Amino acid sequence: MFDRIFAPVLVFLVLIAATLAVASAWFDSRSSVQTVRLPEVQVEMVRLPRVEVVAKRAATPLHITMTDTTGSSDADDAAARRVR
Repeated sequence: MFDRIFAPVLVFLVLIAATLAVASAWFDSRSSVQTVRLPEVQVEMVRLPRVEVVAKRAATPLHITMTDTTGSSDADDAAARRVR
């Protein structure tokens, strides 16, 4: 039962503490804010020349070599001869 009460109370207290910390920093009149003014920056946009990209399908190999490490049978050789 203690676990069910402790977690929500802890979350509530952390939220209150965070709110008080932000409020005290916000209303603190002793803090001095220093600002730095940076020089102006000019941004130029340049349009690059148009480039056409053409995709081409790679050529498929004409002959496929099959290697068999377990030994070959007549059926495997006949199938291998038909492969291009």
